[in-house]
Amino acid sequence: MNSTLVKQALKPFRLFIDGKWEAAVSRRTIPVLNPATGEQLTTVPDAGPEDVDRAVKAARRAFEKGLLAQE
Repeated sequence: MNSTLVKQALKPFRLFIDGKWEAAVSRRTIPVLNPATGEQLTTVPDAGPEDVDRAVKAARRAFEKGLLAQE
């Protein structure tokens, strides 16, 4: 598969937190490069501490809801 097709197929990634796709709070991204050519293929969010906190809180809520549903 050539890099043009790969690049077209890849969209900028987002963080999946609390059932939603979201950008990082900072809005910063990290480029994803083709190691053979150095060409940028897409980007991924540069998740920071605020994003991790949001994800952990969402996971905790989901976990606790799951435990309560089993009782």
